[in-house]
Amino acid sequence: MQDGRDTVPAVERWAGAGHSDDSDPARAGQEAVAAAIGGENPRLVLVFASPRYSFDALLPAARQAAGPAELIGGATAGEGVRAFALGGRGFTAASAAAKLTTAGPREAGEQAARCLRGLGDELPHRALIVVADPLAGDSQDVVRGAYAVAGATVSLIGGSTSIGPEPGPTTQLHGDRVLSGSVVAAALASDAPFGVGVRHGLEPRGGPLLVTASQGTTVETLNDRPALDAYLEALAAPPEAGRDPAAVSGLALRHPFGVAAARGREAQIRSLTADVESRSLRSSAELTPGTLVWLMEGESDRLLDATVEACFEALAALGGRPPIGLLAFDSVARAGLLGSSGAAEERAGIGAAAGGAPTAAVPTFAEIARTRGFAGFHSHSVAVLAIG
Repeated sequence: MQDGRDTVPAVERWAGAGHSDDSDPARAGQEAVAAAIGGENPRLVLVFASPRYSFDALLPAARQAAGPAELIGGATAGEGVRAFALGGRGFTAASAAAKLTTAGPREAGEQAARCLRGLGDELPHRALIVVADPLAGDSQDVVRGAYAVAGATVSLIGGSTSIGPEPGPTTQLHGDRVLSGSVVAAALASDAPFGVGVRHGLEPRGGPLLVTASQGTTVETLNDRPALDAYLEALAAPPEAGRDPAAVSGLALRHPFGVAAARGREAQIRSLTADVESRSLRSSAELTPGTLVWLMEGESDRLLDATVEACFEALAALGGRPPIGLLAFDSVARAGLLGSSGAAEERAGIGAAAGGAPTAAVPTFAEIARTRGFAGFHSHSVAVLAIG
């Protein structure tokens, strides 16, 4: 177990992280949570696990180990079970869940974010952790809904649960319930500040392309040509690549779309999948006609630098106070770009930035982080919550 304690009188707060690779889902869930809480009484426990586990077996054991604490989480692309816990008199927590299939993405984001109202007024600093199914609606609208409730003063962080070995909705956890097609959220109040940072480190390749026809997240044409054909031409890919789904998937991993952001900020990244039959591209968020997009790419060194920059952006909001923990939502696409050794180096960079405080890095399908303005949905990025 990693452990971080702040023992200032009346502001006692702690963070802990745990992990288990046990093949038995119940033992893995219990071990990870027990390691994270270290015998303390937590306010909030986050549980994330490989979709290869039976969550119906894993969650009851994790729930029992967590006691009466608020609990949220879901499926991730990583191995084993990860748990991250927060507790002490300096924290209060509340949680909620909403069905995307019933409410729609924006309304579901609003419903889940209303757990902020359960925090009371005693503690001055707020954070909202949001975990959503990326396959049940436009995740960008989920973020818009959550932001409509949270506003600019609440640190907003989270990610999308990852797809399992079988196609279909992904898994979210709330309390003692295993959900799918849902948004779950945990609200935190604290005596000390929170900070959010997000970076990706990708750079544009070539000039922009214009989205000329789209339906929701499906881009049908770029520059008035079939989207996939225009995309491959911009990459100077060989003609046979456009007929090979595996080749197109590899290109899409390395070259997502970038959309212009506010001055002085990195472009927002949209991950891509392709349909070789319809010659269309599907983006991780809606791209309306008239949007300019750039093909993006990145070298390992720049990606790793971006991770450290995200950590220090989050830490800067603490005003010089050392963190008691760092929680990162890290795109699975970055792991694909970095490889196993690079991914391990990235985790080490997060740990070094934490200065010995507990850390947890959760592999996500997409990332949620609002640092300025209302934009808060990201892909191919690492989003960091620093807990003061």
